[in-house]
Amino acid sequence: MSRIGSIAGHLWTIAPWVVQQVRPARASLHRVFRVAVPDERWGTVLLRGALSGPARGRTLVVLVHGAGGSKDSPYMIRAAHVAESLGAACLRLDLRGADATGEDIYHAAIDEDLAAALASPVLDRFERVVVAGWSVGGHVALRYALSPQRDPRLAAVATISAPLDLEATVRAIDAPDALVYRRHVLATQKRLLRLLAARRRVPIDVPRALAAETCAEWDRSAICPRFGFAEPAAYYARSAGPHLASLEIPALVVSAKHDPMVPTHTMEPLLARAKGDGSEPRARATIEVRLTARGGHVAFPPTLDLGVGQRGAGMVGVEEQIVRWLIERAR
Repeated sequence: MSRIGSIAGHLWTIAPWVVQQVRPARASLHRVFRVAVPDERWGTVLLRGALSGPARGRTLVVLVHGAGGSKDSPYMIRAAHVAESLGAACLRLDLRGADATGEDIYHAAIDEDLAAALASPVLDRFERVVVAGWSVGGHVALRYALSPQRDPRLAAVATISAPLDLEATVRAIDAPDALVYRRHVLATQKRLLRLLAARRRVPIDVPRALAAETCAEWDRSAICPRFGFAEPAAYYARSAGPHLASLEIPALVVSAKHDPMVPTHTMEPLLARAKGDGSEPRARATIEVRLTARGGHVAFPPTLDLGVGQRGAGMVGVEEQIVRWLIERAR
């Protein structure tokens, strides 16, 4: 990774946060979406989201945020605007606890939330479903797309800056040069744990988890006891990357070569195997990969052309191209 490229990756990662503080993204009118997720330990966990778009549309675009994000993240709102402009409905889904209600905490392989959302009777009217996920949400989307129990309406999936190998990604973000990002991720997750612990008893040594200074420590002290993993390795074994060759629907994988949080070296071997490097059978479905020279973590230049289809007049940005790609596959 070149020094100039690395600096640019950091700038592209941080800049959207600065812009959001000055000029917050505004969501369109929407209905509050709620669904109860069955949980073998707690009975149910309530999820929320925002459902918008035409009342009679037949295509649903589901958006899943990244770590530290929510349905109100700027990239989620931008993508929703694109979906609505193309005549599709959109569900911006909060993973459990992301809305700061103290319902729970989440992790990168918690595809149960997406499954429960799509099983909601509120969404029965849609004939076709596509999913886009950013960062951790992208991994959740891939996990769900790989599930034999996925909704038969699911037509395509897209990921943006998503980890494919959870263990390798944790090692990368726990490295000294990722300190700023690690602290941001941990601060957000610890906030959700505090809200949860104030609301109900949890099978977690809360002081120990709140003292975690690395993502690996957080996974061991919070994620494992909450979700029943014997150790972090059991959680990391749920990585989607090694199973991409089993995908049966089209997938678009977008990431920046200078992403400071999910380095491409953690992804490239798995993508090569999925696309067919001669060592194993290639994926059953088409996997399109775009590793861009410009951009950071879940942030890209508005003029960047992914080369995945015709762009709409007057609209720019990676979100537009990704949503258009998904809707084209749904049709």
